[in-house]
Amino acid sequence: MTFVDEGTLWLDAVNAQLSAGHRLPPTDSLILEHPDHVVATARLMRKPELAQSLLYYLGWLLIQHLGPKAALSLRKATFLLDRQVQSSPDGVPPAELNLWRVCMRETEDLMPTAYSALYVQQHGAAADKPKFDVKAIVDHVLWVTTETVRRLRWMDEKTKAKTMTKLKKMRGLIAFPQWMRNGTLARGLESELPDLNEHYLATWLRIKESKSARLRRGLRERHQDDQTYHYRVSQVGIRYYHDENRLIVHPAVLSVPLYAYGGPVALNYGALGTLVARQVLQAFDREGCNYDESGNEDHWCSSEFREQLEKGMACYSDQWESTSARVPGMSAHNDTWSRLQLAADTEGLRASLRAYRLLVKNLGGDRYDEALAGLSYTPEQLFFLNRGLLFCANLNLRQLRESGREDMLAAHEYRCNVPLTNLQDFSKAFNCKPGDLMYARNKCAIW
Repeated sequence: MTFVDEGTLWLDAVNAQLSAGHRLPPTDSLILEHPDHVVATARLMRKPELAQSLLYYLGWLLIQHLGPKAALSLRKATFLLDRQVQSSPDGVPPAELNLWRVCMRETEDLMPTAYSALYVQQHGAAADKPKFDVKAIVDHVLWVTTETVRRLRWMDEKTKAKTMTKLKKMRGLIAFPQWMRNGTLARGLESELPDLNEHYLATWLRIKESKSARLRRGLRERHQDDQTYHYRVSQVGIRYYHDENRLIVHPAVLSVPLYAYGGPVALNYGALGTLVARQVLQAFDREGCNYDESGNEDHWCSSEFREQLEKGMACYSDQWESTSARVPGMSAHNDTWSRLQLAADTEGLRASLRAYRLLVKNLGGDRYDEALAGLSYTPEQLFFLNRGLLFCANLNLRQLRESGREDMLAAHEYRCNVPLTNLQDFSKAFNCKPGDLMYARNKCAIW
């Protein structure tokens, strides 16, 4: 990797940022996400007639990015400019500058681990009991998924073994890393930080450099079990990270309607369990096939396995073509991502239902198979109903119209209803028959 484009030496520029022992030899291969963009940028930089304009542009970017951190007047000016650009035509007053909120957001972006640890120290006790209950749901979904893979006849043995290893070694992080409850360890994070008594801009630059140096020291090393790598206490949702083979359930998820501690298990598996299963299955989807059990890049899936995945996806693609026209606005979602969403929603729902049914079968009793007093719904009907709540939303129609995203309404309706039609169990639970809107003759399934 000496020249990306003739006359442009990139190797020296990269090595200037690396310490001895981590520098790249000319024989190393680098992965560029957008090589065409790099080449185009290099050609642009070599045009002498653009040199002055490029300097002005870089200077403006520097002021725009660092100025608000150096002077309050620039912070206010930037905010006023953004507010003017985003002003609403219907007279709704824009938000005012909230410096406290800005500071909290920037502090978390700059020092996410320390910020999260402080929050957990104050509020973590509320999640202690729920986090162990949710861990049981995650473990159960993982076990059921492993058994599903074990029984597959169409998966070749080598890929099956790698898949089961990846599931076995998948790391789970529920609510927060437990060590954050330890005040001594949490305070120990401060030892890695520079002097925080300087001007804000100087402090910001020092911390950024400290973080950058730590990342550079990690080059050429295999991923370690770092529970803070992707963790942000303010994030909402359940996410699987391919580069860590880690599933993170953020603390905001541990609340109604996604989860209710001590509530009916059918409800918890219908919502939270479905989201967990949906993320777990990403470990061996198209993207998951590019990362091993440690999160390192490794194209481990066989061509036969990939072909089977594509066959399953073809069914979902055909289903999308035949059903999307029913929902006004869905034409705006005519892309590969929408078809992948349909498959992921359906397969996550199916896996969670398997886990719930097995739990009831093995443990039984009212605790695991209870209905809600005053309602005539069966536990399995409650499972499907609570899954539907995932797509209930109080959307701001004005903002959707202004941003040209009225199609989001269609996406919520589609993702709520269509995946359910792929499950014969749903048809049986609600007595759906051929010809009914919620009944699909051709039901798609991969796992």
